[in-house]
Amino acid sequence: MLKLSFAVSSVFLSGLSYAGCLDGNNYLWKSNGKLQQLSFYEALNACPSGKHLPTARELAELSQTNGAKGIMEIDAAKSLGADPEAPPRQGSNLSFYQKTGYDLIDTFVPHSNGIRDRFYFNPSGYKQPDSIGCSGGQGIWSWSASLYVYYPDGYSYQFEGENGSLVPWNTYTQNNSNDNKRMVMCFPN
Repeated sequence: MLKLSFAVSSVFLSGLSYAGCLDGNNYLWKSNGKLQQLSFYEALNACPSGKHLPTARELAELSQTNGAKGIMEIDAAKSLGADPEAPPRQGSNLSFYQKTGYDLIDTFVPHSNGIRDRFYFNPSGYKQPDSIGCSGGQGIWSWSASLYVYYPDGYSYQFEGENGSLVPWNTYTQNNSNDNKRMVMCFPN
């Protein structure tokens, strides 16, 4: 039997109060027992006090704890032929990705004074958890607070819970549609 631990909190978004809670996997739930789905801009401020929307690196580390090959730092990747100055999957990064499975993750996080974070990441080996809250974990997509350097005005990395990958996703297209709403994970500060 799956036991969930809930920490009840009230989350405020644009003046609206969303009663909700976090489960043992740090997913934000509505008070009606459904996973909270929010746009990227709503998600940026959705986590309760003492928690934050995770960065792409934190989500890569989560994937790594679930079996992914994980993170390769820039210097190690350069020594194997990667070019961190080139966009992901272009030029030498494309051949590096094809050879190793590691893709360049190049981000900055606005709430951390715009600090840039670059690393290579490979989700191979990721084992999806048996469950994420009550959802079973199937197809869970969650926002990160990390903006994609090559399109910072409209793309954020998101975590794909089914295969552990990080994917740049358009944050503003159809912002109010359900197609652009994702689950929200909140990590401890």
